[in-house]
Amino acid sequence: MNKPDFDIKEYSLVYGLSGSRKKILRTVFGDYDLDGLKHHFEYWKHAALVNDISLYDSGKGRRQLICFCEDLEKLFEAFYVISRHKKKQLARIPTEHKKIWKNGNKCTILTKDEKRSPDAVLKLFSQKYKWLYTQAELVEMFECVITLENGDRGHLNGAISLFMCVNALLSLVYS
Repeated sequence: MNKPDFDIKEYSLVYGLSGSRKKILRTVFGDYDLDGLKHHFEYWKHAALVNDISLYDSGKGRRQLICFCEDLEKLFEAFYVISRHKKKQLARIPTEHKKIWKNGNKCTILTKDEKRSPDAVLKLFSQKYKWLYTQAELVEMFECVITLENGDRGHLNGAISLFMCVNALLSLVYS
């Protein structure tokens, strides 16, 4: 039996999401810009709230989900600031397109103090939510997305990649 050539997989999402914090952030924000990440996750929240599989059928469960999603979006912004992805992208974009690009991917949830100290946002998140709780919510939301009747195919097609990226970000919070 011939040994498989593992080098051909070195650019896959699995490899990109393993390793250092810098490598994981580069991979996540290379696949999703901040607006795209928030947009896709907003669909996940919608799918969880409207799905008929009864994971979020109580008012308390829905409120907890909404609070968790708000805090997770704040976490996305904190990681975006830490990644310095916007600055790196601006350096690569032609001058005539910079103004258009600057209008997107703005951190609208973080305060000025939180933008200056995004690691504090990560710490607060880890203190508020247990690791197992974040994993349970993420898996349940993922299940809602893939079981949603008449769901959006575009969001369904990228669901595994989004799950992996969000899970990798969460793992950085607790490592």
